[in-house]
Amino acid sequence: MAATDYPDWLRWRFELTLAYDDAVEAKNRAIPTWTDQLAAWQLRRGSVEVGYAGGRFSAGPGQWVLFPPGLARRHRFTEDAAIRSLRCAITDAAGQPPGLGQAPLLVAPGDGTELASCADRVLARLPSGDWRRATMAPQTWASLQSSVLAFATCAMAHLGIVGAAPPVEPRVLAAQRLLLERPSPAALPWDRLRNATGLSRPQLDRLFARHCGGSVRAWIEGRLLSDACRALEDRSEAVKAVAMRLGFGDASHFCRWFRARTGASPQDWRRHAAV
Repeated sequence: MAATDYPDWLRWRFELTLAYDDAVEAKNRAIPTWTDQLAAWQLRRGSVEVGYAGGRFSAGPGQWVLFPPGLARRHRFTEDAAIRSLRCAITDAAGQPPGLGQAPLLVAPGDGTELASCADRVLARLPSGDWRRATMAPQTWASLQSSVLAFATCAMAHLGIVGAAPPVEPRVLAAQRLLLERPSPAALPWDRLRNATGLSRPQLDRLFARHCGGSVRAWIEGRLLSDACRALEDRSEAVKAVAMRLGFGDASHFCRWFRARTGASPQDWRRHAAV
């Protein structure tokens, strides 16, 4: 985390939300999923195929798969698959999960030695039973938090988002504020963006790539996808209503857009959201 100032560093938050080391349950072997947290798997046995908007890959025994926050994906494990899985809720100095819009990473066994050691320490410090409800002595809690911090920062370093404080470039912030006034999948307001930043489209795309990890379009679509996934978890709102609220002209456009980025229809996503 050396890339951020100490006052900012003090406002980062790391919280372990899932720790699992066992066979993959049948209901979880093939589902679409999304989370705004950092997730990491290490294959113990068997294999998994992962698909996301930017491509697909396979992982086998000993390999780590790292997922940055906000990544919608589908996975399919073999019947004999077993994994250890750690998931952490992370927020940066601005209260946002870092690394949104980045691609997942496949880590070879030899390159994941430090990840494995950090994961070992986290799992070794967890109380038995339901650790999330356990009463821990201050020393035990501090030791666990230290291990979680070490694992999360190691995973973030592999993903290239360590120390990724929110952009402070004023033109990036001006563009983001304008885009978030009315996020929409429609054509971006390039004339207004130029007036707000003084930059052409290629210049602004380069600036966003440097500070946000992708183009202007990728940045706003990442926010739209996050909003869509969160909205679909609430089954009380119809898919058509979600589509209209997110700025889509009709439900069919939203369904095509969502499937292209997640590999699943909104209905399938909603069906599996509770798994």
